[in-house]
Parts: sequence; structure tokens; C-alpha cells
Amino acid sequence: MQQGCSIVSEESNVLLHDCDTTGGSSGGAIIGVIGNQPYIVALNNAEIKTRDGRVIINLGVKIDFLDRLARN
Repeated sequence: MQQGCSIVSEESNVLLHDCDTTGGSSGGAIIGVIGNQPYIVALNNAEIKTRDGRVIINLGVKIDFLDRLARN
């Protein structure tokens, strides 16, 4: 768990976030607090890195997008 990290942007069905990640963290829950209640809003998916390996931003697939896929 990391408090203080944020969802910084949204593009299509992907949330861009600045939470710490590491190898094997794909599929980990990104939890947002909405109305004082915790909700899983996305699953960590990938990192965008510079050529020298520094992380620029992390990506998470939105849960509502996954729900729509499951219904089809």
C-alpha cells in the first residue's frame, strides 16, 4: 500500500498513476476513496519507462472497462 500517490490522468479506459510499482505488481488493485469508502478503481497494468529504465508513468486498466468486457 502507498498513501499519497494519485491517478494523474485518464486516457480511454486507462488510468495513469504515480503509485510505486515493481516487477510482479501487474494485476494489483488501485484503490480510490470515493465518499469516504474505498473502491477498486483499476488494476495495475504496465509502466512507461525511459530508454534508461526510469519510470515515467504507470498504467491501470479501469474496472468498469473490465466489467463491460466480461458482460460481452
